[in-house]
Amino acid sequence: MKKVLGLLPALFATAVLAWCPSSVPSAATRLPERHAGSPELAGSAHGGPLAIPRSEVYPFNVRRQFALPPLPDGGRDPAAQIARGTQVFQRAQLLRVDSDTPDAAWAASADVASRDRRILTTLAHQPLRNLSFNGTQLSQLNALIATAGPAHVTVLSRTLYADTPLTITGQNVIVDFSGATVQAGPNPPPWLVRLVHARNVALLGAKISGGTNGFLIDSGSNVALEGNEICGMTENGIVVTGLSTGLDIRANHLHDLDRAGIMLDGPVSTTLLQDNEIDHLLGHSNWNAGILLTSRGGDIAADPDTFFLPDRYWVVPQPLVRRLQNPERNVIMGNTIRDGLSSGIYDDGAVANIFLDNRIQGNSKEGICFDNGATANVFAGNLVAGNGRRWGQPDADLALDAVLGAGRGADGTSVAKLPGISMDNALYNEIYANDVVHNFGGGVKMVRTGLFNIVAENAIIDNNLGQNSRFHFFGVELGAAAADQPAVDLDFVGSSGNIIFGNTIQGKHYSGIFFSPGSVQNDVIGDRIVGVEAFKLEAPAQAFGFSTRYAHR
Repeated sequence: MKKVLGLLPALFATAVLAWCPSSVPSAATRLPERHAGSPELAGSAHGGPLAIPRSEVYPFNVRRQFALPPLPDGGRDPAAQIARGTQVFQRAQLLRVDSDTPDAAWAASADVASRDRRILTTLAHQPLRNLSFNGTQLSQLNALIATAGPAHVTVLSRTLYADTPLTITGQNVIVDFSGATVQAGPNPPPWLVRLVHARNVALLGAKISGGTNGFLIDSGSNVALEGNEICGMTENGIVVTGLSTGLDIRANHLHDLDRAGIMLDGPVSTTLLQDNEIDHLLGHSNWNAGILLTSRGGDIAADPDTFFLPDRYWVVPQPLVRRLQNPERNVIMGNTIRDGLSSGIYDDGAVANIFLDNRIQGNSKEGICFDNGATANVFAGNLVAGNGRRWGQPDADLALDAVLGAGRGADGTSVAKLPGISMDNALYNEIYANDVVHNFGGGVKMVRTGLFNIVAENAIIDNNLGQNSRFHFFGVELGAAAADQPAVDLDFVGSSGNIIFGNTIQGKHYSGIFFSPGSVQNDVIGDRIVGVEAFKLEAPAQAFGFSTRYAHR
């Protein structure tokens, strides 16, 4: 792997616990057990093991380091003329985001991560009263916190019952559950733990079993959630919303949830998600991903269904140019997201977030999807392996995804596979130095309206595992997919103005790089393409996409 990140070992290890057997999915929905040839056991094309854990952030300017050509996003460039008519480009102008934004966000990410990691340490050095709690109900813990003032509360009880949500609205409080289990009971509140306008608060070591939603942070700052385990929720694990900033969500284990593992909703900024273990999530919607960044409006604290349509699968459509309050400048690093029935990470229009050194493996849908206006994000040094098989997807959900008619293969899964990394109506994103291996529906795919993105120095290996009589897949695809149905929130043009540089594309792919009709002014520079089935570069006559700056190593 490229030396994008530091070389120090991870500061925190996540314990993998299995104390929630009642919510374990059946054999019909679990991913089959891996074997010796599985992606996570293979060596990296960059040398050495894949995705070695790191704990530090080292910013890197891809365009400057490799002297890449300017992105053709101005003047009379054909790609710029196409882009000006799209919502994703118009929205970027409203947000004052341009091609320099991802590098600026990456440069600032080291300070974000360092500062957020110090939240708990700084709080622990405050003059806090040391209190013990022996009660058995969250209402009793609420009463203690409400009258304690600045305090470090250690829970001595082994089981607490959620007769009411644990609600913290003040500041300067540490609650150390010390492994205590919080049981939701037969009539759980919508949120088991609510931090509302809380500041300088830490919640540590809770085991939450069952209920509707786990943790809510609404308009909080300097909040740490560390070492908690959340399983068996009928909805989400951790949700951050409102004007929340400067949070440390680290070393938590979230599993067997019906919706998202960790959600950042709305104008959440400068938050660190690190070393979390997220696995075996049970929801199929894109908004049920392991990590979800979204900005759909509404008050999710009051109504967790606020942005869903009645089918609880798709969301209320909104034109991109109206979605201006987005998660931004957050750092998502060192997380393991595996074996979920949705995507590993779903970036639903978020801006200038940094994704580093995550392991995203074996998810039914994409490893990561940059969708619906995702702009100026950096995705670097990650392992994306074994995703996109569409295992465990029922007919009803395949119909909602408009692929039921494609049929199923001999193994019972849909033949319409998904890629390791997907981009759709996505702009100015940088995909750098990742291991993208053994995915079923392609390596890196711009579905349509992929504009001015950089895909550089990735190892893209054997990502046509889902080839069948109807579909085959590519190392990199610059797509121009038509609409499944009319949409007010997307544009349907080709993928243009992108730079595909220095990638190693080898093994099982139909073609190395594919250009769809209508994809223009894409630069292909120095990619190493070997072992593909048909063509190193494949472009129909209507696609004049690989520019005169094309050079082959």
